[in-house]
Amino acid sequence: MADYIRINNYSKLGEMGISRQCIAAITEKAVKNVPGVKLESVKEAKGRKGKDKADKPIKVYLRSNGKADIYIEVAIKDGIDIGSTCLAIQKSVADTMQMMVETVPVSVNIKVSRVA
Repeated sequence: MADYIRINNYSKLGEMGISRQCIAAITEKAVKNVPGVKLESVKEAKGRKGKDKADKPIKVYLRSNGKADIYIEVAIKDGIDIGSTCLAIQKSVADTMQMMVETVPVSVNIKVSRVA
């Protein structure tokens, strides 16, 4: 799996890339801007002690074609429409990604781990 993907470099003076960790950090910031949503993996929701790499609520996979697949696990506050909230999360991630790194094509997949 690649550790970074290339992004548009308009100066033609070298190559520029963005890492999986950076995409995950941007995604985390974007999700926190959506009201009534908390990042939470299924294992965290069950109260499991100790986190390992698989317990992270945001996972980023980079394809060889320059596309990033983002998988997010969230807990949504009770009484909030899940469908519109998930669309708001996707829009927030896409808009934040566009604003910060311009042209990284992403696929945002959301899993609701619980309604709290």
